[in-house]
Amino acid sequence: MRWIVVTVLMVGLLGCAQQRYEDGQASLELDRLRLQAGQFDMDLLRQPTAATKHLRLYIEADLSGWFNGRYQPRKELGYWLFRADRAAYYAVYPCASRWATGCDSSFRGEQRFSTELAEAVGRMLAQLKQQTGGQSLEVVAIGDAAALMLKVAAVSGQIDHLHTINGTLSPTIWARQTGREPPPSSDPLIYHRRLAALAQTHWIAGQLASSQEAMAQAYKKAFPGDNCVRLRVVSDVHSQADWLRLWPGLLNDRFYCAG
Repeated sequence: MRWIVVTVLMVGLLGCAQQRYEDGQASLELDRLRLQAGQFDMDLLRQPTAATKHLRLYIEADLSGWFNGRYQPRKELGYWLFRADRAAYYAVYPCASRWATGCDSSFRGEQRFSTELAEAVGRMLAQLKQQTGGQSLEVVAIGDAAALMLKVAAVSGQIDHLHTINGTLSPTIWARQTGREPPPSSDPLIYHRRLAALAQTHWIAGQLASSQEAMAQAYKKAFPGDNCVRLRVVSDVHSQADWLRLWPGLLNDRFYCAG
């Protein structure tokens, strides 16, 4: 039956300052945080009313950006979903911001899914939870950020529920299905036993269903009989505006996975 259509130690917290962003519609005061783990860093934005017990973090990266060589962070769907979610945090993809200092550029490109990077992000998320007193963490990962955050969940155990939106769940499957060379970094599915216990919901926009759903279905096959991996095609989504309209209702479609 087709899936129902209804459809992210040595860690330093170096700063917290107010930063004003102008988006052409209104200005918004956001807290800016920088997390570091070894050579890696990650800038976060935090809503003034962000939750402190149940943390929700948005993170995004260009879909197949590792292949296209697009390294620069952009305020796209993830940022606008975060801006509309007054309880949330937003992470700039690790090593990708203009404030990044010691990161090798490969971690913005072909190594953007590396286990080394995933382990560092896991330590940074642990520090975020410690600093805020967070008891649980929900991540909304968009595009290529999905593959990284799947690995983060597997190697760190810091993520309690992972949403992805139009996500690269398996770069290896994507490369095979499109006739491309896979990235040199390992695939999230090498941790399929650990991921089998992760509550994960993968959202796919209607206009991408023909390509994205094939990859998602192939990814799900790595978890036979597992109820922790859910695919949801959102037939009414054809633009960013549609996601912004529907996401507040979809976001609450979370579940507990007993593993």
